[in-house]
Amino acid sequence: MSISSHDECICFVGVSMINLAVWEKFLKSFASFIVDMIDRVFAGIMAAVIKAITDSEVEQEYDVVRALNFIAWSLDFQRQSHEYHVAAMKHDRAVAVAEATQAGTPLPPPVELTEMVIDITSVEPALNVEATELVARQLRVHSKEAKSLKKGGARNVVVLRALLEQIRMIRTCLRSPDKETAHVAEMLLSNVLYEDVQTQLVWLCKTGFKSTVADPRVLTLSVQCLSELLKAMEKVVQRTGNKYKFAAGKRRRRRKGGKKGKRGKSKKSAGVAAVEEEEEQQHMEGEGRVSDSEVDTGDDDDKEEEDNAGVEDYDNIRAADTSAEA
Repeated sequence: MSISSHDECICFVGVSMINLAVWEKFLKSFASFIVDMIDRVFAGIMAAVIKAITDSEVEQEYDVVRALNFIAWSLDFQRQSHEYHVAAMKHDRAVAVAEATQAGTPLPPPVELTEMVIDITSVEPALNVEATELVARQLRVHSKEAKSLKKGGARNVVVLRALLEQIRMIRTCLRSPDKETAHVAEMLLSNVLYEDVQTQLVWLCKTGFKSTVADPRVLTLSVQCLSELLKAMEKVVQRTGNKYKFAAGKRRRRRKGGKKGKRGKSKKSAGVAAVEEEEEQQHMEGEGRVSDSEVDTGDDDDKEEEDNAGVEDYDNIRAADTSAEA
């Protein structure tokens, strides 16, 4: 490429960037393409990805990270595009009302409620029970159960981003004028709270985070998740008139010194096994002593029988001698 052609190319790019109308048209068409792709393809892709991860015996690290990033990106894009669409409609409505008022013409019709409702079915695979369990399990494994954020700091950032976008999407659905969409959002919020993510978030903010070791984004995202979660719960309480009860699932704690075996029986610790072995040896020694005493008793009985037999023989001989003398 010559210098002149290079300069012409740079000028063309500069003029195109200055022409905001062209860029706005391009961005709108590109956004509509992404929305159309999410509506048609996202549900199938997300369902297949989560099913493949949950069905596999061992969760591959990079597969889980990619799935969580995909969940966070898709929910964020869908939510922001909906909010932009609603804001644009409200702006156009306000401009039309102002122009009609100045001109003295009738006011334009209000915006239909159907235009304000978000399409939750398009992102349902990223908010269903499987996706919620996946995010909550990753948060639990790499936060409180890990007892340290030295190794899982980057993973916690990815998990918290996915959780934050899930809660934000639920809040957006709770603000929907459609009652069915709001009711579905209440059920989704119940699923998130049932996984007890609030306990993990509190642990990250209070105990797990250390500025010298952990990524500072972990604390920021944890606080954002708790804030969004509390706002969503407050919205549900306002909608139901303080009659809605939130519940968190209880998880069984494993005893110290024992791991679960294949059949669900806990493996005994070394101390318990040693004590039981000693008791068994004492029991065996006691049985051995009893058997020896039984053997000795049998010998004494034989001796008594022999002695008695000798006495009987002596009596018979004595009786024979007396009869001979007579």
